[in-house]
Amino acid sequence: MKKQLIPLLAAIMLCITSCEDEITFTELGCELQSVEHSLDADTIRVTYKLEGEGDFKVVSWTYITPEGEVTIQLPEVPAEQHFTFTGQAKMRAKASVKVNEGYVKVSYKAITTDSTYVGIDQCEQQIN
Repeated sequence: MKKQLIPLLAAIMLCITSCEDEITFTELGCELQSVEHSLDADTIRVTYKLEGEGDFKVVSWTYITPEGEVTIQLPEVPAEQHFTFTGQAKMRAKASVKVNEGYVKVSYKAITTDSTYVGIDQCEQQIN
């Protein structure tokens, strides 16, 4: 009896594992863009950040420096850039990303003598 039961259990287990649906997911493409701030102050210290976790690809990362807009193709993640502006400044961070599972975030933090300004955007996809 035991010898007959083993092949039957093996056949049932094979059917159960082969009958499950395969999980598929689509890569999530995002165009990230933080809120834009225009400031006027004697000194403005700005830190731009590019962060991510999981399975993703950053196609490009764009931020504004005292000399103008800079775009980096296929940047390494994480990344961070620091700049000091005097007088007028415009801050904005952008990125073009593809996320399979996890997240990518662009942000900036601008600090003047009396205020702090933050801009953030994030793309996230979680597979359960």
